[in-house]
Amino acid sequence: MNTRATLILLAVLTVMVGGYWLMLHSEEQARTRDHEARRIAPFGAEELERVTITPQDGDPVTAERDSAGRWRIIEPYELEASQGAWNRVAGKLTSMVNERSIDEDPEELGMYGLDEAEVVITASSVDGREVSVRFGDTEPTQTKRYAQSHDGAVFLASMDAFREFDRGLLELRQRYLVDLGEEPITQLEYARIRPEETGAIVFERHADDGKWRITAPFETLGEQQLIEQLVNEVRYAAGMRYIDEYEALEDYGLDPPGAFVRVMTDEHPDGQTIYFGSYTADPDENGLYAWREGSDSIAVIDAGMVGMLPESPDAFRERSLITRSARDIRRMEYARGDVELEFENHPERGWRMASPSAPQSDQAAISNFVRALVMLEGGRFLNPDDEDVDMGDPEIEIALEFDDGERPEPLRFGPVTMEPTDEEETEVTRYATQDSGAAFAISEPATAVLRVSDFDFRPREVLVFDPAEAA
Repeated sequence: MNTRATLILLAVLTVMVGGYWLMLHSEEQARTRDHEARRIAPFGAEELERVTITPQDGDPVTAERDSAGRWRIIEPYELEASQGAWNRVAGKLTSMVNERSIDEDPEELGMYGLDEAEVVITASSVDGREVSVRFGDTEPTQTKRYAQSHDGAVFLASMDAFREFDRGLLELRQRYLVDLGEEPITQLEYARIRPEETGAIVFERHADDGKWRITAPFETLGEQQLIEQLVNEVRYAAGMRYIDEYEALEDYGLDPPGAFVRVMTDEHPDGQTIYFGSYTADPDENGLYAWREGSDSIAVIDAGMVGMLPESPDAFRERSLITRSARDIRRMEYARGDVELEFENHPERGWRMASPSAPQSDQAAISNFVRALVMLEGGRFLNPDDEDVDMGDPEIEIALEFDDGERPEPLRFGPVTMEPTDEEETEVTRYATQDSGAAFAISEPATAVLRVSDFDFRPREVLVFDPAEAA
């Protein structure tokens, strides 16, 4: 094939490819024009300024968007709005299209269920343009809804659009008691006020390690999972219903309240305070009145939240003897009477018994001992000033050193004692100290694993050799 023929073929190919691209581009433009022609709203979601939703069996709910883009309900009351719900409404309304035209000039709306519409939504843009859509019955295939636009024409609309608009005031308002955005809560304060006022219990999340600590009425490490559950329970507590017009807080047990919770974030150091009042009268509702300070409404929340609130600071204290990760232990010293042992944890070779010296150590036995130590948890915390608390001379003492050089308070286990229980009985216990220095009672049988000697950490094999070298 000569050069001229090749150039002619390339030219033909270029024309064909160009023509094909033009065809696809024209089809895409046609689809875009068709979609735009079928759009119900003549403006975009960002242009919406005011929306009203009127359910068939409810009052109209109207919200306006301010210059910062935040929605606020203005009817039937001035209320905080659910930003997510109203943004979804705005997006669905401005993207809704006529799925299929049914009747441009209907004479009988009843046949479409539009004489008494299921939902009516009206909206206006910042420049005054308006749109209105009424939703009627589901069409025979049960996949779309009959709808009527502001020009009177009946068409089919998607079920997704209908479901997004079919909402009452409860779903469109800000239902969460706490409204501090998505920033993590860094401090929570709780106190009972009646029947007897107690001092505040304060939990703070430390920025350096992210762990929760109790900072009042004393300072100690908190039980991370319990505190995290409480924080999430408070943050996402939502009203089951609301009293938007009330005369006095005292009618709901909120003046004075039974208790309060205050939560703070780094961006909101003043935080928000939630007060808890009386239980609702209906036992089947299992509700509790709650009020956020400064709010115009009283919420009824699930009374189950009360069970999450600490009865005392001790309820949320860390009960493990070792409050740091066992993986970070570098050295351990054990003393029980005449038994004195030292263990070292090498980052590559693992645990070994350093004293008394032994040719080999049973690493599994040492690891199991550390694991048992980590799993031990205390019971009742002790008041050092309590005259009935006598630690005596510790029977067992274990000192720890961590990778970063920290040497916390030694773990001390006192002599066996009899501890009274709630059932007016006694339990065999020991008084023990945590690595934080806190003291508590611990079940004596649980400490049996701590009575060890060097023999427990030596290999048990009588002969140790390579089987391949056996004669």
